[in-house]
Amino acid sequence: MKRTKGIGFCLGAATVSAVVVDDQQNIVDIIQKVHEGNPEETFLTILDELDTRDASILVTGRKFRHFVALPTISETEAVGYALSTTHTGDHLDVLVTAGAESFIA
Repeated sequence: MKRTKGIGFCLGAATVSAVVVDDQQNIVDIIQKVHEGNPEETFLTILDELDTRDASILVTGRKFRHFVALPTISETEAVGYALSTTHTGDHLDVLVTAGAESFIA
């Protein structure tokens, strides 16, 4: 049985998203919920749905990431890290992330 290695949360302007990866960095679950102006409650609801035992948790999101007492990174760092683990053989010249939009060239 693969164990949850990490959970990445994005506390966005309209939604709260979570990506769960196993110990082989395979995506095992993706959850996205509209927070309707209450990202804290939505974050806690998603957190309750997940098995967080022994999992590393990291949070991103321009404004709301500062409302949690968990390690945080910028959205640009999060996208860059995700690409480095999923596109290991690809050469990417440009990564542009602008709010909810990301562009890869």
